[in-house]
Amino acid sequence: MLSIIKGDEIMVINGAIVSDLDMMYLESVLQEELALCMMMRSSRTEPPDLAGMMRATDDIIESLVCPPPPSEPPVISEEMISGLIVPAPGWSKSNMCS
Repeated sequence: MLSIIKGDEIMVINGAIVSDLDMMYLESVLQEELALCMMMRSSRTEPPDLAGMMRATDDIIESLVCPPPPSEPPVISEEMISGLIVPAPGWSKSNMCS
């Protein structure tokens, strides 16, 4: 079983000729079907490097995983917090001093 790579041409999906299908229908089939039967045309001369594809896939998945939260929360001073507070519309420092 081979994987699809850039440059492969999908000719038939689930018995339907792709060139006869509407693009919206194609997108829905590719997103929603649990099993696909495809006939493809490829210009490959050698089988794909499965180990290289798995490494690339693992790297992509690893980049999508969020790191765990820190064991101790960072210390934030009152001054830093006050700099992050957004004043209400119409508020000014003169209102605070009056």
